[in-house]
Amino acid sequence: DESVLNRYSRDFVITLFAHAHASGFRFQTFLGAWKFYTSYTLKTFDGKRYLEDFADRVTMVALTLAQGDETLATQLTDEMLSGRFQP
Repeated sequence: DESVLNRYSRDFVITLFAHAHASGFRFQTFLGAWKFYTSYTLKTFDGKRYLEDFADRVTMVALTLAQGDETLATQLTDEMLSGRFQP
């Protein structure tokens, strides 16, 4: 969403996405992965291709919730990837 991304510098957004992807997140259970990919992830209209992964989703949620606060966005990303926070 443009209104979310405009609150941050381009460099910060790119860095946060890279940080999330570098975390090496893996779902702990098949059920967790199945639920995410069947219910939450962004897909093409025909449902044949996924347009995001969990790290992408977490990053955008963190950027949205932090409302321009880069420190909070980073903390939220880390908390969601660790499983300690689920909005």
